Amino acid sequence: MDPSEYDKMYRLEEANWWYVGRRNLVLKMAARFDNGLSGKPLRILDAGCGTGINLKYLQILGDVYGLDISKDA
Repeated sequence: MDPSEYDKMYRLEEANWWYVGRRNLVLKMAARFDNGLSGKPLRILDAGCGTGINLKYLQILGDVYGLDISKDA
């Protein structure tokens, strides 16, 4: 993929209804695992994280890590 496309994608993911809706679903599902009983933050891996924008939002739940096969991503 052309590296400049990742910049476009990142900007699009911030406000586009599809990405926002999907991100909200992921956050809601991940929050179910944060029951607070262990007293420890969640450790979350976003495999295939692309631009990594979801990492920014998942940080509220704990320690977040992202990896992607593309070094440009």
